[in-house]
Amino acid sequence: MISLKGPTNHRIGEDFISGDIRDCGKGLEVITVDSGWSKVMASVLRGNKLSTRALGKYKGKSSIKAAMDCQI
Repeated sequence: MISLKGPTNHRIGEDFISGDIRDCGKGLEVITVDSGWSKVMASVLRGNKLSTRALGKYKGKSSIKAAMDCQI
């Protein structure tokens, strides 16, 4: 099993998921936010290693939409 601590896609009490899977031309990435809910994150699996990078500040649903639209 491969796991990564930190990224999340849901907060208790919210009725929606903050993230999804995107492909902006370089392969699939899982879009989430960091554990402090301050950054939008992109995670990718290559071989048996997960890597994550920050895409930008998390400012609510619009940040996730921008990530999914490959704008950040």
